[in-house]
Parts: sequence; structure tokens; C-alpha cells
Amino acid sequence: MMRSYESSGISGYYLEPRTARYFRVVPIGSPLISLLNAARDEAASTDFNTDRRKNVYESTFPRYKSVINCLNDNQMGSLKSFSYQHEIAALKMKSLHLSHQFIYPSANMNLKIRLLRGGIENLYGQWVSPMKGTVFYAFSDFTDVNQPPVYEAYRFEIAYLGPRNIAVDMCEGFAHPLCVLYVCNDFYTGLGASRLTWRQEFHNDAAYGSQSFYVNSAIWCCCSNRFSGLFALGVENGIYVHNSDTYLYTKQFEGEVLGVHFNKTGEIIYAGINQGKLITVDTRIHNPVCETKLNDHALTEVTLLDNENFMLCAGLGNFLCQVDLRMQRKVVNYIGEFRNTLKNPFSFDETYNVLCSTGSDDITRLWSLRGGRPVKTVLPPIPGEECRSWLMCDPAAKLRLLLACKNMFIDDALLCMPANICKFTKDTDFMYYNLATNAEQLKKGVINIDLVEGSGELTNSSLREIKYSER
Repeated sequence: MMRSYESSGISGYYLEPRTARYFRVVPIGSPLISLLNAARDEAASTDFNTDRRKNVYESTFPRYKSVINCLNDNQMGSLKSFSYQHEIAALKMKSLHLSHQFIYPSANMNLKIRLLRGGIENLYGQWVSPMKGTVFYAFSDFTDVNQPPVYEAYRFEIAYLGPRNIAVDMCEGFAHPLCVLYVCNDFYTGLGASRLTWRQEFHNDAAYGSQSFYVNSAIWCCCSNRFSGLFALGVENGIYVHNSDTYLYTKQFEGEVLGVHFNKTGEIIYAGINQGKLITVDTRIHNPVCETKLNDHALTEVTLLDNENFMLCAGLGNFLCQVDLRMQRKVVNYIGEFRNTLKNPFSFDETYNVLCSTGSDDITRLWSLRGGRPVKTVLPPIPGEECRSWLMCDPAAKLRLLLACKNMFIDDALLCMPANICKFTKDTDFMYYNLATNAEQLKKGVINIDLVEGSGELTNSSLREIKYSER
């Protein structure tokens, strides 16, 4: 009986009515059947002295490169071309200019930045002293852009860690307004501990408190969930879960967990392990839900987007991509990332469609979040010094890129438009030029720059002068 291959509506595929599965159709007599692995030819029967052959079709499914391609094909009846093309979403940003610059005295120029993470209300940073001691600071958001804020009132020292304990990660704690959970490993024993530390402000004084949780293995990462009040620690062969009071349970699976993240309700935990796999763990059942191989090297950072069907994953080997959790595959690759260290957090802003990451070479790179298009590269403020970055968006809907180097912060406003044009006024152009050329003045304090709408184009000659001064 002759089969009608046009019944499925998809060119090149046949839909089996009984099983509702797709089968790839290969033209009869094609010499590339074995090479394409699309069909297998078998002799019909030895009883017949004819050269008749029958085709045995293998079950395959059309694979789409992105959800957008799949939706477009479904809307068009799947009758168009199957040459998949990854369309890059254009970065849509308004014209920006430098509006305010605030310079603050720096307290300690001997500290080196290691980690920078943003919380709901505060920004948390980890610095290391020359004697290998670790200092944790919390910074309030500089949301008042009309008047220079008092810098000393916005910086809070939360904890100090001795050189014996090596801090590896931190996250925001929700027990108090100024609270951070950091994890560390003992230099001699190799065992890990997590410490929930907070600072309470009074009229003329401040009080500190902490609570420790000890684990019989090394700890590599941590994360928190405000809705459930849980903390998850990435340990060897599993995830250690506790709340602000006591240990709860451990989810065990093979591999060292280097990156961990909760969903919004705290019921699902995503873990990146040293084998390059993404592990999905449901806290309501015993075994992990699924494992997905994404990278040849370790996955060190995993973060969900606001739409929990998509996740950003980063790892060793210059790996940074966006994953569709429904298809369990990569949909966007961010080219140009340089990443060869374990913990190097990235940040993003879905309103402005921007992804920001500072690589192991201390160069900050910006991409289009949804399309993966490279947008801007920002050199470190002080050459040769470690640098970290974080994207912030204040209530006035102004996008701000915060760079941290040593014990100083710099808001960089040179975010290029798609046409590679920056717009700002002449006065701020002159101020930025002076700050960029005077390295000693730059090292003395903190520069706070806010981004607002503006007019007036930056000429090519001025742009060359600023680029030269940045070097």
C-alpha cells in the first residue's frame, strides 16, 4: 500500500497515525542513506528473484534551534523551509549620558576584590587582605541620583574571616536587613562551614550576630530562597539544605556541586556539577528529576530568569549560555566570555535586555540577553588589579553598571548603542575625561556615575581621546 508522505504537513517527514511519531523519509535510491543515518535498507525476501527493496524508517523528531523557530513554523503550518537560523535580538536601549559623578575617599587600598553579588536591597562584596584575611561589606543602593549620598553611611562591615578559613562563596540572608551567608573551608582539615552573619544598626552603635553550620566535606557554593527561608550548600556528592536555625536534609547524587540555585518557591533546586551536567532536584521526592550534559568542563554558575523555563549557565572553558529547561538544550550562546575560575558571578537585567559578566581577565563584557549579541567591552579601572561588576537598576528605571576594584566602586556609563554611539553632554564629557586621565585621582576614591536619557552626540575625536585615556 502506498503511503502519502504529505499527510503530516512537514516536508521530509511522515507522521504515523497509530503511534503519532515522526519518521524521516529518504528518497529511494539515494546513495547517502547510510551516511545520513536516516534509514536502513534491508532485502525484502530471498524467495523473490527481484531487486525489490523495502525501506525501514527510524523514529526521529524534528529538532528546533530555538522556541522562536518552533513557534514560527507552527504558525506557518510547518510548510516553509527547515533551514534553521538563529536570529539575534537587537539590544534596545535609550540614549545615555553621564549625569552625576560622586567621588568618595577610599578606606583601604590594600584589599583585593574577590566576589560581588547583588541582593534585594543591598549589594554584598568580599575582599581579601594581603594577610589572606577576608572582609565582607554590604552596600546600600545609591538610588538618590540628585544629591551625593554619604558614602560612610552606605557601607557596612558585616564580618571578618581569618586566614585559616578560605571563603569560597556568599549569598544574601533574609534573617535581618543586613545579613549575609558565606561558606568557607578550613585550610588544614579541608572541611567546610556556612555562617549566617548579620549586623543590627542602633542609634550610636551596631551589634553583630552569627550562626554556624558545619559539614563533613568541602563546600563550593551556596544560595538562598526568601520565600521558603532555606539555604542550599553545594558539597561533595550532593546538596546540603538548612534554614536559619538547623540542618534539614541532604540530597545526594554523584559529582561535586559547584553552582546551585533555587526556583521562586524553593521546591526545585538546580545544581551544576564538575562533570558539566545540570542536575534538577525536586525537594519533595527522593531522587533527582533529571540530568543534562551541557559542557565538557565544570558548571560553576546557574541562575534562573524571571521566566523559569530559561536558565543562564556558566562554567570553565569559556562557557556561558542560556538553556531552555523544557527542551533541555542550549538556545543562546554568549561568545567572547573568558572564564577559567570557579566562582565568577554574572548579572543581568531583563528590562534592558543586558547580560554582564567580568571574565577571568578582569574585562567586563555586555551582551544582548535574549539574542547573545556582544554589545560592549569595559576595561578594568586599574590595569593589573582584579575587578568585578554588577548591573543595577534603581526605582527611577536607570540602568547602572557598577565596577568594583580594590575597595572602590566605579559606575561606568560608556554603554554603546547598537550604532556604537554614546550620547552625553559636553560638561560631563570633560569631567569624565579628567577622571580617566588622572590615575592618581582615580585611585583615591569612588566614582559613582548614573545613566539617564540625554542628547548630544559624542564626536569621533572625543571618543578616541577617551579610549586612549582608558588604556
